[in-house]
Amino acid sequence: MHRHKPVKAQNKFIKRGTTMIKLNFKNPIRLVLVFFVLVFAFSCTGKSDNNAGLNSSAEPTDIVKPEITNPPRQGEAVELTLGTDFNDSAKGIAICDDGGVLLAGKTQTKEKGPYEAYLVRLDKNNTVLWNKIYGQGDEDGVFAVTQTRDKGFVAAGQTTSAMTKDVNAYVIKTDSQGNLLWQKSFGGSDKEDAHSLIELADGNLLFSGYTYSKGEGGDAYIVKISSKGDMIWEKNYGSESREDLFSVKELPNGHIVGIGIGGKNNDIYAIELDARGNLVQEKYIGDEYMEQGNDIEIAPAGGYFICGFKATNSTNYVYMYIAKLNKNFEKEWDKIYPGESFSVAFGAVAEKDGSFTISGTTKNWGKIQNDDGILFNVSAQGETNWEEIFGDEDIEYINSLEKDAQGYYYMTGYVVHASGPRESTYDINYVKYKHQGE
Repeated sequence: MHRHKPVKAQNKFIKRGTTMIKLNFKNPIRLVLVFFVLVFAFSCTGKSDNNAGLNSSAEPTDIVKPEITNPPRQGEAVELTLGTDFNDSAKGIAICDDGGVLLAGKTQTKEKGPYEAYLVRLDKNNTVLWNKIYGQGDEDGVFAVTQTRDKGFVAAGQTTSAMTKDVNAYVIKTDSQGNLLWQKSFGGSDKEDAHSLIELADGNLLFSGYTYSKGEGGDAYIVKISSKGDMIWEKNYGSESREDLFSVKELPNGHIVGIGIGGKNNDIYAIELDARGNLVQEKYIGDEYMEQGNDIEIAPAGGYFICGFKATNSTNYVYMYIAKLNKNFEKEWDKIYPGESFSVAFGAVAEKDGSFTISGTTKNWGKIQNDDGILFNVSAQGETNWEEIFGDEDIEYINSLEKDAQGYYYMTGYVVHASGPRESTYDINYVKYKHQGE
């Protein structure tokens, strides 16, 4: 295995086999990871706000008890651990027109050094074609990515300047080979971030996240820009508490729907806008305990499917959460999937048959004892059809999910090594999977 000295905008990538190390919840590394995933939700303010009357009714949530016990693989899978000499992680994934994928995340170029935005291109045979780093600040990362109609790529995330202390949303545009065409930052004098990015039907781009420069307590932030990166409009939404949007989708009528977290109770925050960014509807979905929406999908039969996580009153555990909403963001049904202490859904795909496929990370799903990636499918009513576990004895997180026309699912995230020469370091986790019968 060769290691390359990191050079900006040049290849610095190593593909390595996964090393599996058993790690339990008492290990401090795991505690740090749980904090990292949930830090946003627990840092939300508790100010009184204008949410009165907006929360949906808190009816009992169905609890699904998984039965799987490390079953044989139900389809064909490729699982890769990809990384450099230092820490690497990915959150965004885009399917490319040639059957390959592009991963978006961040990487370190020196030990304990700052992070830089990172793109990794793989072909349909899972071979790395190129990988490059980008940045205009002292610390940068990209968390969402899409291939544009000109065959290039756009990625969005965050950039930080150590000198000015500015923290802004960050967008980069590259050609098909990863060569930088433009990079721009968006925001005000405080702090902004971009979590989700889409190319619109009109050829423009839209990203969502949060802003502290506008509103009170931090607001949801949506910006529409041209294909050249010029701002068309930017708007903020929310209450006196903090709101954030982790996923946005465009509807056939040009409206935008988004999902995230917000309000004084840290509830799921759902929003619909018209094509000009004017608020059509918003709703806080939840009860007195914390809920967060990480992805929203347009349901084939109408309405929306959402996934994320939910805390309960009986424990301090976080459970995987899925729900079906009607067009007015009212719950038709919802379910939680309990792992041991930690279980989060990050991505979803709406299937042609009306079912939904969900990816995430869980501990002790059925009798799976370790923190692993998971992919599972539920019917239009939320009944589990199949499950698949990815990983072994390391900590594996899956942060995103896409599916192509040939039936392959693509997932990415990161792996944490617990011992050995790379103890406590991160590598990119990449999974390609096709379920039997697809």
